[in-house]
Parts: sequence; C-alpha cells; structure tokens
Amino acid sequence: MKKLFGIGIILFGILLTGCGFIPTNEPEAINIRNGEELSEIMANYFYEKKSAELYGIAKYLNNSSLLASKNAKAPVSGFLIGILHENPKAFNTINETYRSVNMQKVIRYAEEFAPDMEDILDNKINYYPESAAFLDGLWGYFSATGDERVLKKMCYIQEFDQNQIIRGAAKWSYNSNMKQHPQKIKSCDKY
Repeated sequence: MKKLFGIGIILFGILLTGCGFIPTNEPEAINIRNGEELSEIMANYFYEKKSAELYGIAKYLNNSSLLASKNAKAPVSGFLIGILHENPKAFNTINETYRSVNMQKVIRYAEEFAPDMEDILDNKINYYPESAAFLDGLWGYFSATGDERVLKKMCYIQEFDQNQIIRGAAKWSYNSNMKQHPQKIKSCDKY
C-alpha cells in the first residue's frame, strides 16, 4: 500500500510539472518539429531575437541527432558565438539547461573561438579560411546577431581570398542569403 501511495505522489508531481503548475528549470521554448523549421527559425532569428525561439532552437539541437553531423558544427557554433556576444545570460542558460554530449561539445567550441570572432570581424586577425565551414560559421553568427561586419567580411573573402573555391563558396552563399533576406543584405557594392 505504501508503494502505491509513493508511486501516486510521484505521478502527481510529474503531472503538475508537465502542466506547468510546478516550475521547471527549463526556459520557455517554442516547439520546433523538424530540421526544416529549425533552419527557418535560425535564419530569421536576428530580426526579433525572441527568447522562446532561442531556447526552442537550443532544445531542438540538444534533443536531435543533428549535432552529430560534422556539417552542423560550424553554423551552430557561429550562432552560439553570436548569442554569447550579444546575450551572455541566455548563453549561460543554454549551457546549464541543454546538456547532451554533442550540445556541450558545440558550446565548448563556441566558447573557445568566441574571442577570435570579434578580431576576425574587426580585421585584427588576417584570417584566410581553409574550408567553407568557416563561411557557415560566419552565417551562423549573422543569423544570431544581424551584424553587418559579417557581410563586409563575406564580400572581402569573395574578392580577395587566395583560394578560388572559398571565393566561389563565399559568393554563392552571399547571393543565396541576399535572396532570402533582401531587406537586410544588400549587394557587396554597399561595402
């Protein structure tokens, strides 16, 4: 009988927590259903920077297998670096709340390279990307911040990078993003 009572109390607590009557440590987050929806929300995050969207992004990344893909590391890290620069409190909440192994790896990577991003964007480091993944990181940063220094850097890479493949990738990605965000991204002539 005592076991049944104990189980009943536990189930009642779970019910109350799930219904929102007992607060949890997890921040309010939108529910993202799939990778396509994630991409759309991340690409447009910088317009309004809603915390529920940010935590929805983090929750989806934490609970999905997406971060196991090496292709996700650069854009997600760039995005998290942008969050760290603009909203350290939200970054810390993400770090404390979403604890999957892959999420923590990407968070550590973002923390490690966050100082370099500012120097790269301010041209204090004359950095030439070795792969197109660097471009993905820049676009991730832009998605989090809307920082026009990313656009200037992308235009510079298109024009002056020593690697023709990187120059072509920068041009393609810039034009693609310009089509998606014509109100925010203008032609390189502006820069």
